[in-house]
Amino acid sequence: FGLSGTLTGIKYNKLDLVGLVFVAFITAVGGGTVRDVVLDAHPIAWTSHSAYFVAILSGYLVAVLFGDIINQVSKSIITVDALGIGFAAIVGLEKSLDYGATPFTAIIFGVTTATVGGIMRDVICNEIPMVLRKEVYVSAVAAGCAVYLCLVPGLDLSTWIGQAAGFITIVVIRLLAVHHAWDLDPKVVEDTQRKVNRGISKQRKRWMK
Repeated sequence: FGLSGTLTGIKYNKLDLVGLVFVAFITAVGGGTVRDVVLDAHPIAWTSHSAYFVAILSGYLVAVLFGDIINQVSKSIITVDALGIGFAAIVGLEKSLDYGATPFTAIIFGVTTATVGGIMRDVICNEIPMVLRKEVYVSAVAAGCAVYLCLVPGLDLSTWIGQAAGFITIVVIRLLAVHHAWDLDPKVVEDTQRKVNRGISKQRKRWMK
C-alpha cells in the first residue's frame, strides 16, 4: 500500500516528497486504523510496531526511485493495489474474528481494512475512489473473505490454507476483472427492472381481458 499510495501521488503530479510520504502512510494504515478504532483494539497496530514504518518507507523509496520503470508495466498501480487489498483484507478479517466479530461483520472489517486507505489516497489525489467506480473491487474482497471463513471456521482447515486461498481469490478476481473489464454497471439493474416491468404489464393486460 505504501508503494501504491506513492505511485498514485506521483501520477497526481502536484505533491512534493513530503506529500508523497503522507499519501503512502495514509494509504497503508488508513483502513487498519479505522478497523482498530471501531474494534476498540488498542494500541492501534501501527503505533506499536516499527515494522509498519519500515515497510511503508520501503514502498515509498521504491516508487520514488523506480516509479518510471514500474509505470511502464501495464496497469502497475492496479496490480500493486490488488496485492495490497488481498493482504490487508485477510489481516483485517482475522483480527476482527479475534475480537469476537461475527462472520458477517468480519467480512465488513476485512473490506474496511482493505479499502479505506485507498479511498483516502484517491480523495487526497483528487480521483474518484476505486471503490466507487463501476469496477469489481469490494466484491472481490468480500469473496476472498468468504472463502477464508468457509475453509477455516467452516471446514476447520489450517489457518495458512485459508489465508492463502482468501488472498489468491481476492487478487485473481480483481486482476481478472480489470483485464476483462468486468464491472457492476447499474445499467444491468435498470435493464432487469425494465424486463420485470414489461412482464408485469403484459400480465396485467391478460388479467384485464
